[in-house]
Amino acid sequence: YVSDVFDSFNANYSNTPTLKTWMPPSFFYDEAQRKSKKRRRALIHWLEEMLENRSDSLGFGKLSWFYYSNQSRRVVSGLFYYLTNTPWIRSSKGIKRPGEVFVETGQVKEMFGNRLAYLEDEISTELCQFLGVKTEVTTETVLEYLRELSSQKEADLKLIKQLYKYLDDY
Repeated sequence: YVSDVFDSFNANYSNTPTLKTWMPPSFFYDEAQRKSKKRRRALIHWLEEMLENRSDSLGFGKLSWFYYSNQSRRVVSGLFYYLTNTPWIRSSKGIKRPGEVFVETGQVKEMFGNRLAYLEDEISTELCQFLGVKTEVTTETVLEYLRELSSQKEADLKLIKQLYKYLDDY
């Protein structure tokens, strides 16, 4: 993450640029520890509390530098980057990235049955929205989900056909 931020930084500067951002706790970088129910629940609890007070700073960091004057730019925070791009949410299909998971509702279950990964962790609607967990089926959420599936190595062709049929019908 940090390398990507500084690699994309292409402004002139006369002192070393600094990055201020939230980063995930150290256990988050270890796949086995991310699967720990205790650690995941503690992280979810912390995120819920932080969203109430500092939701903007959780999603964004600040890259600062000096070139004739102080300058800065907002960047995606390291915490948000890792939370949305790393499998850590418990679902009916195992540990998934938040964008690959749907909240189980009657509408979603009726349309797609058990083909989708349904959220099994207890997460508030606000945190679901922050992380990108799908809370309803809309054209936009189906398109986002198809983008998520395109990055996977294996795909459920029946599910993909069903998603395209949904898009065609609606």
